[in-house]
Amino acid sequence: MPHMHDGQTGEFQPLPEGVMQVESGLEVSFQPMEEIARQTERFLPVGWLWRDGAATPVTACEMVSGDGPGDRGRYVKHKMPGAK
Repeated sequence: MPHMHDGQTGEFQPLPEGVMQVESGLEVSFQPMEEIARQTERFLPVGWLWRDGAATPVTACEMVSGDGPGDRGRYVKHKMPGAK
């Protein structure tokens, strides 16, 4: 369930419009939706909310395209489809 937490009470809060929950390297952050949506080769949508009569992606995971010397030290669980 895409959400944020209240800074004082810790209670669930819905994501504000225009904000996307992003998982990268087992850490969650909140990024501008427009910025993440433009990087389709890097981020995979994994959660949606129903807004204004349509499904809207609000959660994404960062992907890697492969394991190699350039990926050393970077742990990202999700991979591009077809990557080995």
